[in-house]
Amino acid sequence: MKAGHSRFAAALLAALISLPVTAAYAATTWLVPGDGSNTCTVPSPNCDTIAQAVTASSNGDTISIGAGSFPVSATLDLTKTLTISGAGIASTTVAPSGGIVVFDIRADGIVIQDLTIQGGSIGARFPVASDNTEFARVAFASNTSRGIEISTGPATLVSNVRVVDAAQYEKRQDDFDFDVIVTVWPQSLSPGNEQREFWSSPAAAERGSRNLAGVKDPVVDKLIDLVVQAPDRPGLVARTHALDRVLLWGHYVVPHWHIRAFRVIYWDKFARPAISPKFALGFDTWWVDAAREATLARRKGEIPK
Repeated sequence: MKAGHSRFAAALLAALISLPVTAAYAATTWLVPGDGSNTCTVPSPNCDTIAQAVTASSNGDTISIGAGSFPVSATLDLTKTLTISGAGIASTTVAPSGGIVVFDIRADGIVIQDLTIQGGSIGARFPVASDNTEFARVAFASNTSRGIEISTGPATLVSNVRVVDAAQYEKRQDDFDFDVIVTVWPQSLSPGNEQREFWSSPAAAERGSRNLAGVKDPVVDKLIDLVVQAPDRPGLVARTHALDRVLLWGHYVVPHWHIRAFRVIYWDKFARPAISPKFALGFDTWWVDAAREATLARRKGEIPK
């Protein structure tokens, strides 16, 4: 190599070595322990409030909230890709003051998990376009309006929300191809063989079965057998209670709604038995009372035409 070329190569190598190198950003886990910590800097990322942690954080960071109740006085605008984790829905409570929206989702890829949002008007709101936001093990309690609201305008989009037709829905249900689903397991006062279809391990492996929760538990399988083989009524009740407790402990279901009345409109001409079925309307046990029917006809005749 000629001397001139050698000097040029050496100078080029020295220039490359001396170029500034930008270090890759290292994600920070911001801690909100609830113990009054208030440094809230990258070297010492303990923050006093969730709002301080959100302000200090950057894209890709995690905010880890400890056990306890954490007040929120103003809406938390999530404009960065963050993971916000609590210590569990029974341990971490985000407690907004007044009728505020707790989280405004304004970025993609946000994860909120393992906490309870107690109070406020709305737990989480999507006012702008968002993609791949995830809620995992989040409980919404005592929200005066709703838990999650999608309030984007006509020009914005919350993506990865798909609508399927009836045939697609049925196939995905049969294949257990879903994250969560709305269903009903009808029960009677004398549970029996149908419990195998609802909760047993063989049903969990059978395409199209009613075991939509995918329960595979040898204890549940044994309790189902005991229910089916109950020798008498007291034994059936006791074994059903045991099966119910084990299923509740597995947290397979989020109760959807409950009502203690039947919504029925009827003419006041019927009489009913003194004792009604415990969990049914029992309409087929009603009968037309002649006196009430006559009174009803007279009153109908008094209505102006």
